Amino acid sequence: MSAVWTYFSISEKDPRIAICKTCNAEISRGGASAKTFSTSGLIYHLKSKHPDRCAEYERNTAQKRKTPPSTPTPSVVDVFEKARKFPSDSVKAKGITPKIMELIALDDQPFSVVEDVGFCRLIEHIEPRYAMPSRRHFLRDIWSSDFSLTSMLSLTAQWIDADFQLQKSFEGHIQQQPVCSTPGISTNLKGMLLQMTSSTTQQLDGYLSEVPIPRSDNPLVYWKKKNHGRFPDLAKMARKYLSAPCTSTDSERLFSAAAHVLDEKRNRLHCDKAEKLLFIKKNLPLYLRK
Repeated sequence: MSAVWTYFSISEKDPRIAICKTCNAEISRGGASAKTFSTSGLIYHLKSKHPDRCAEYERNTAQKRKTPPSTPTPSVVDVFEKARKFPSDSVKAKGITPKIMELIALDDQPFSVVEDVGFCRLIEHIEPRYAMPSRRHFLRDIWSSDFSLTSMLSLTAQWIDADFQLQKSFEGHIQQQPVCSTPGISTNLKGMLLQMTSSTTQQLDGYLSEVPIPRSDNPLVYWKKKNHGRFPDLAKMARKYLSAPCTSTDSERLFSAAAHVLDEKRNRLHCDKAEKLLFIKKNLPLYLRK
């Protein structure tokens, strides 16, 4: 709609007539139907009768006709610079490559995903200047250390403190040691019974004469209240063995995760690569939550 209609309105009695909002004069729209109407008569009325309104109309019309400033044409150097791939040691490339490694480890993707057409097209669309490394790059750099070649693992510790509060802690990385067998509960009980003093014997008799607590009760509460003072020698054993996790869920989940790491698409992985992938998959989420 023309800006001149800011100063005019259409007559309710006859649509061929426009009414000036300033002087209420009736101006012909210059035709008998909508196809032949024009605004020339309206503009002439503003120029002859209301020059200030006409000047305002011309300013508004000129402002609408202004074209946005043209963007400068990039130089040939700029065009080639934008098309050049990032060096592998650039900040941008160093930020993208580890994220691809995280995707492979966390989502159980094969290393060949970096050569898949769809994945490469996705990366090309997101960042055209990123040069996708080969699958051998990720196989080589899945695990590297500039300081030590020692095999490492993570450890989640669980224990009961002196106040019989269950404590847990994640120990980041510790040196992997050969697994050794530890004495079972029965062996430790035998050793304790052989070393029992008369005081320990009295504690054991008193403990066995106690009314068993309901199965729904927390045994740590039993020892925390006052019984660790009544049975100090037995409380030491309680702190040692009640801290043991009573479920094998974590180990079963680890086997399930291993089945995803070694699947039909990755059935040629070496043991060390599979171990490193499994380590990253289970421990990287702990690091990302920090």
